[in-house]
Amino acid sequence: MLQPLFDRYCNLVAYLGSNRYLFNTDLEWIAFVDNRQAWTLDLKWIGPVNGVICMDKDGRVVAWGLGQKVIGDPSLHRKPKFPPRLPEAPTSSLRPMPQNPPLPGTPLVGWSPLSFADWIKG
Repeated sequence: MLQPLFDRYCNLVAYLGSNRYLFNTDLEWIAFVDNRQAWTLDLKWIGPVNGVICMDKDGRVVAWGLGQKVIGDPSLHRKPKFPPRLPEAPTSSLRPMPQNPPLPGTPLVGWSPLSFADWIKG
């Protein structure tokens, strides 16, 4: 199942599949999550992920999904010592019909200054 992810303005920016794969809005695989850390396909660390909350390296929210309180993480985030192995390519999924969520409040540590597109570049 794909979980839609939104930016601070409630724009659909990506999908999270199987709590592991990040897809763009065209359902192209663009990143993955391993041990609560997001990585690009060329194994650049881009930040922590808590459930459906994607954060920058400073713990500020970049993207969020429905069903979880939109909060950041003020604790210190360090790049993992070793990158994970690239997982097997995901299988195709049907595109969900995302709901239009209400604007969330400002997260505890604020919104990331990065757009989702900038974040995903690493």
